[in-house]
Amino acid sequence: MQAVYRLSDMLAGVMAIIGGVMIVTMMVHVTVDVIARSVFNLPLPGTITIVSSYYMVAAAFLPLAYTELKKGHVAVELFYDRFNTVVQQHLSGFADLLGVVIFGFMSHRALGEAMSRMARGASSMDGSYIIPTWPGYFIVFAGLALTTMIMAIGLIKYVDGLIRARA
Repeated sequence: MQAVYRLSDMLAGVMAIIGGVMIVTMMVHVTVDVIARSVFNLPLPGTITIVSSYYMVAAAFLPLAYTELKKGHVAVELFYDRFNTVVQQHLSGFADLLGVVIFGFMSHRALGEAMSRMARGASSMDGSYIIPTWPGYFIVFAGLALTTMIMAIGLIKYVDGLIRARA
């Protein structure tokens, strides 16, 4: 099981790095587009579509699993901090269970949407260029699915802790 934990940690880290690289790439792409548009009156074709369908999607969804791994998502700790550690562990286990259900559902829906868009060959027209947009939907699925996996591993660790405590 330790191999699965290490693999999921590594995948979450790689996805977060890719998300960061997409932010830098987006900044460079937009800067080059602005310069090309302003100086040479030659905008880069498809910039808006590429930014919105790929860079922003990757920057938003790929790091989700890493954020969950580091317990960095927004949390309301108004009452949580007042509970003892046993209650906090049970609340965290419940949050992981709820997260697995919700993110699992969203992953399932995202995969269905990605497959549908791929089958239709979803694309966007920018001037005389056709830019396929369907691959961006698989980015959403990848981020959500890995986040679901990280939450499921957290839930497994929680249940394992309960079993070990009773033994």
